[in-house]
Amino acid sequence: MFLQKRFVLRFACSLSSILYICFINVTTANPLSTLVTKSSFFSNESLPQYALDYAPYVYLHSEEAFWPSDINIHLVNSKPESNYTVEASFSACGNNCRNFLRSSNLKLNVKDQGDVYLTSTSAIFDIEPQSWLYGVGRPDQNGRSNAKAFIIAVDKTQQVGPGWVDVFYLFFYSYNQGNYFFNNRFGDHVGDWENTMIRFLNGKPVYITPEAHGGEVILGNSAYEIGVLEQLNGRPIVYSANGTHGMYPQPGTQNYTGLPIPIFDQTDKGYLWDPTMNYNAYFYSNENGFSYTGDIPVSQQDPEQLGWLQFMGYWGDQQYPVSEPRQTCIGSLCFYTSGPLGPQSKSLTRGWLCPSSDCKPQTSLPHIGLLTMNSPAIQITPSFQALRIFMFSVVILLQFT
Repeated sequence: MFLQKRFVLRFACSLSSILYICFINVTTANPLSTLVTKSSFFSNESLPQYALDYAPYVYLHSEEAFWPSDINIHLVNSKPESNYTVEASFSACGNNCRNFLRSSNLKLNVKDQGDVYLTSTSAIFDIEPQSWLYGVGRPDQNGRSNAKAFIIAVDKTQQVGPGWVDVFYLFFYSYNQGNYFFNNRFGDHVGDWENTMIRFLNGKPVYITPEAHGGEVILGNSAYEIGVLEQLNGRPIVYSANGTHGMYPQPGTQNYTGLPIPIFDQTDKGYLWDPTMNYNAYFYSNENGFSYTGDIPVSQQDPEQLGWLQFMGYWGDQQYPVSEPRQTCIGSLCFYTSGPLGPQSKSLTRGWLCPSSDCKPQTSLPHIGLLTMNSPAIQITPSFQALRIFMFSVVILLQFT
C-alpha cells in the first residue's frame, strides 16, 4: 500500500507540476544537501559587511503570541528522545541538552540523529501563561530582540559561479501555532526554524527567497529579484505570519496551498525585528562544515559548541499518535505534528534559488487571492479550478488509505 500510495503521489505531483499545482513534497528522506564545495571563506574571517548592510527587516504579526526565542532557553527545557524514549547518552551529558548536542557526543554516542527529537519537558497540550514556549517577547521600539538571529554565509562559486554568495538569515521560535481547517487547528509543533536567503553577486544583493512552511508551498516559487520587495533604509522587508512564522514578501492573507480551501497565513506590519542588532554569524561549506566568523571573539569559540548547528534531528516533540486523547487528525493533517529540522536542513549549499527546487526569480509581487503568495500569477479558468479541486481530493483520499 505504501509503494502504491507513493507511486500515485509521484504521478500526481508530476502531472500537477506541469500545471503549477503540486500539493505536497513526497520526499521522505531527510533533505540535507549532498553537494561538495570548497568555500572561499576562512574560519575567523569577518562576516562580509554586505551581509549586514542588506539584511532583511522582519515584520512580526500584530497579534503574534509566540515570539522569537533563545535557543539556550529552549535546550534547557528539552530532552532528546527517540520513539518517545530518552536517549541513553543524555544522562551522561548531565541531563543537559546543550551538552548532548556537543559535536563529539553526536559523533560518538548518537547512532541515528534523524530519529532524535528534542522534546519539551513542559506541557504542550495546555501551555502555561508564562511558559518559555512563548519566547522572549516582542522586539523593542528599535527593533532589537533578546533572541539572537543567526546569519550563515555560504560561498557559491562552484554551484553558481565566481562572486556569488548566499547569506541565510535564520530565525528561531520555540513554538509554532498552526492554522485552522474546517474549525480544526492543525500543524502545532514545538520548535520552529524560519529563514530568508539573499543571493549576492560581488557584494550586491540580486535575489531574495523568503521561505514559508519549509519551502514546500504549492507552486514552490519563493524567489524574487531583490528590488521587487519593499525597502527600508536600503534593506528588504519580509513578513512573518501569525503563529506559523512563515516568511512572505508582503502583508496580507496568504493562501499558501494555492487551492480553494480555507487555509491561510496572515501577515501585517506589526512589530519590526532588526536581526542585525543581535545575531551570531557563521560560515558553512560541506567540506569544512560550520565555522565561526571573526565576529565572535576567539576566546568564546569552541568547535564542540557548533554541534547544535550540525544536529540532523528535530527541534521539537515527535508527533503524538491518535491514541493520545488530545491529539486529533484529519487524514494526515494533525493538531500536534513533529518539530522541524534545524539549520543544516536548509539546503545551504544548493545551486538553485528556491529551497527545494530550481525556479525562476519573479519580477513582481504575486497577487493576493486563490493563488499562493509564493507563485507567479496565472490565469484561473473553470477547468483549471476544477482540476485543482480534483487534485486536492485525491490527496485527501490518499491520506485516508
